[in-house]
Amino acid sequence: MFVKNTITYFTLGTSVLFGAEVSVFGAGDLNSPNPYGLSQSEKKILETKQKVETVDTSVRVVKNDLQIINERLQGLESIFEGEGNKINNISLSLNNLEAQSSKNQQDVESLKTVVNQLLAMQEENLKNIAELKKVMTEIAKQTDTINKNYLSRNEFEKNMQQFGASQSIKSTSTQTQSKNTTDNAEFDKKPKNELFDEGKAFFEKKNFNQAIPVFEYLVSANYKPAESNYILGQMWFVRKEYEKAISYFKTSALLHDKGYWMPQLLLNSAISFKNLKDLDNASKFFNTLIQAYPDTKEAAEAKKIISK
Repeated sequence: MFVKNTITYFTLGTSVLFGAEVSVFGAGDLNSPNPYGLSQSEKKILETKQKVETVDTSVRVVKNDLQIINERLQGLESIFEGEGNKINNISLSLNNLEAQSSKNQQDVESLKTVVNQLLAMQEENLKNIAELKKVMTEIAKQTDTINKNYLSRNEFEKNMQQFGASQSIKSTSTQTQSKNTTDNAEFDKKPKNELFDEGKAFFEKKNFNQAIPVFEYLVSANYKPAESNYILGQMWFVRKEYEKAISYFKTSALLHDKGYWMPQLLLNSAISFKNLKDLDNASKFFNTLIQAYPDTKEAAEAKKIISK
């Protein structure tokens, strides 16, 4: 059910990543000419949107220039080919004159030398045009690469709002508060970097009962909030608490959408939406993952799920 013809490989790229309508999480209107009341995450999104718009404009300029240069090269090639035909005709005429008269032999030889030089020049010019065409082809390939690696402005805006598309997802504000004040008192005694490493060790051993309070505390203390939210999302995903998982994934992605965890975050978000029967958002996240991280094992897994 997830195979949709909406898979569009970005006209300008990275990777990256959220919904189709104005966020329902209280964000300001990013489409306003003069946005106001933006959170830090929304300011970051607005800044990134402006950068993406700049990339869009640059790529359009490059493509337009490539088209103009190609047209000029084709014109030059036609001119040189035409001149080559004229020179060949002159050469044939000189050969005829040579056969008809021996009196002008010396002049004919001189003219033949000039003609041969012109032919050599014409051949060299054609070679130069061929080289220029190769260069233009390479530039075109690089432009296509830019298109694949950067999301267009419209695609970027859709993806950045994707997490806001499901009205059933709850805010994480209450989830980032520690439920156990005694644990908080213990956590306050430890350096946060040591506490983070300790929590990650619990997480990797799948000891979620001990890991969850640690990362809830770290999130409330704003210590590595993007990665901490991602790890919390992973634990709730494993526990099949999909709404909680999506909520933490959303917060993580808005804080830092270039983290090493983004492919896994997108895959598990898509699976979570699928299990919540929100097939539209599931499809969007699968497609975003495949577009933004095409060479990852998570993208390969997304393709397998879609194919089924």
